[in-house]
Amino acid sequence: MDKFKSVDFMLWATLMLILAITATCGGPGPLIPAHFKGGAMKVPHFNGADYVPDRDDRRLTGQLKRVFEVMKDGKWRTLDAIEAATGDHAPSISAQLRHLRKARFGGHTVNRRYLGEGLYEYQLITKSGGEI
Repeated sequence: MDKFKSVDFMLWATLMLILAITATCGGPGPLIPAHFKGGAMKVPHFNGADYVPDRDDRRLTGQLKRVFEVMKDGKWRTLDAIEAATGDHAPSISAQLRHLRKARFGGHTVNRRYLGEGLYEYQLITKSGGEI
């Protein structure tokens, strides 16, 4: 009898874990992750251990677009100069510059050169089409 109780508990615990994990996906139902809406898989633009699409997508997309718009002219800029132009903080700008290198964000070239005393400046060279 105790054996069945422990099996029942393990099944219950496993089900609770699955429900907790899938509920954090923001999907339309407890067992349907958000990226499976409408039957077709939608690859999330952003990702990460703490990424929650409903909470983060709008903010991160806005940051990415602002950084791209400032940098697409190909001029060299420091993080401080980009911060002054976008209003975004340097760590966020740095993250968005890394994203712009990734294929899913356009696979653009982001050059970096050292100015001295720990200061770098960055240049974005857009791929043909110049889109994110």
